[in-house]
Amino acid sequence: MVKWKPNWLFFNLFAALSELAHKLWRKARLKHRV
Repeated sequence: MVKWKPNWLFFNLFAALSELAHKLWRKARLKHRV
């Protein structure tokens, strides 16, 4: 029963990290374009 908790935490962390990376990538791309 406790097995799903770490999975959920990992999923949340991965989602937040992915969003942050996407934002950084877009920013870098915009900077590179200019």
